[in-house]
This record gives sequence, C-alpha cells and structure tokens, in this order.
Amino acid sequence: MRVLPRVSVVIPLFNYARYIGVCLESVLAQDYPDFEVIVVDDASTDDWRPVVMPLASKHAGTLQVIELPENRGYSVAKNEAIVASTGQLIATIDADDLLTPYSLMCRADALTESPDCGLVHARANSMAQNGRVTGIDRVKRMTSVHAQTVMIRRETYRRFGLYDELLRSKADTEMWARLRHCGVNFRFIDNVVASYRKHPDSMLAERSRDSELNRRICEAYRVRREIRERDGITPENTRMLP
Repeated sequence: MRVLPRVSVVIPLFNYARYIGVCLESVLAQDYPDFEVIVVDDASTDDWRPVVMPLASKHAGTLQVIELPENRGYSVAKNEAIVASTGQLIATIDADDLLTPYSLMCRADALTESPDCGLVHARANSMAQNGRVTGIDRVKRMTSVHAQTVMIRRETYRRFGLYDELLRSKADTEMWARLRHCGVNFRFIDNVVASYRKHPDSMLAERSRDSELNRRICEAYRVRREIRERDGITPENTRMLP
C-alpha cells in the first residue's frame, strides 16, 4: 500500500471573514488521506471567529487556529503557520481563495514522483468576487508561479528559509526568485488546483490603484532580493525553519 507524505495547508487570515468559510470548506473537502490545516489570524478586526471556530471544533485534530496578538503582516502569518505545521509537504492558500477537488493529491503525487524537485506549481481559475469562475489565469510554465498553486517540501524551507517578514507584499515572488537563484528545481503540472478570487480589497487591486504604493513595494522587493543574492541566506537576513 502506497504511503503518501503528510501535507500541511497554511491559510493566513486578515479581515476576510466573508471568504474564509468557503475557503476552509474547499480545503476540508480534499480527498487526501493525511493532511492538516493551520489558520493564522493576523489580528483581524472583523468577526471571523463565528465562521472559523465551529469548523475548528468539528474538525479538531485537523484544523488548528493560531491568533497573533497584533498585526504583523502576511509573511509573518504564513511563517508562524509553517513553523507550527507537521507536514513533509506544505501548501499555502489565501483566505479569499479556494482549492479545487484533488488539489492536494495531484501536487503531492507530483512531488513524490520527482524527488529532485523542491517545489511544484500549477494553474488556477480566475474567480469573480461572487465566486463565479471566469476563466483560467494565464501562467507561463517556466517564468511565472501562481502562489495559490504552490506546494513546497518542508526540507526546502529548512534549507533556504521562510518568507521575508520585512515584505508585506511580493514575499512570494521573492521566495520563488530566491529558490531559483539557489538552484532549486521547480515542476509545473498542467492541472487547475486553485481558484483565485479577484476583488477590490485584495493587495493586488490596492497596488493597481496606488502607483506610489506599488513603487515602494517593488523597491523593497528589489532590495531584499539583492541582499540575499549578495550575502547569501543567513539568520541575520532570513527567518529559518527550525
């Protein structure tokens, strides 16, 4: 009988009470035999607990909730979940997005079949704010990684570090650049494994409305990327996974 590695699904949450319920339903409905779900709330000010806590009680042992005492940012929330996780493989999904059926299985299979790969990514549906699928996001196989489709080996995080906690946006992009710079092999699978919700409250939408904000974010990304490429990955510039 084939033994599949344990998968941890990481969900950072901030003021998405209206979306987190359907996100969790899509994750908890996965047919994968051994997975856990870790939600980290980054000091949200909306009423998310009546949505999440009943599910945590119903799925005790599978769904864990961590509450940060103050807002620390997207990267810190993801990192706290990764540190708390126990899976050999780790997938991240934002609280306003969804996993498609068989999402965990097909990605875990791909990594199991490719022991030389540290990361697998795939395709995602585009989804309107009301949840209606509008198409498939165009992701070029070799040049782009859709963050909602990624599954990474725990060992990859352990060797090359966690998400940059000084970046409140583009930390995913910095991570992909870092791993490629370090020679980590990526595998693309031509499956739709997530649905990405487009709405006016997202960080991407905020950046598209505010050119100065976008300029600052891009500059911070450039600086942080150059630091690691110049100095290497060190405990001084990167939070490491124990």
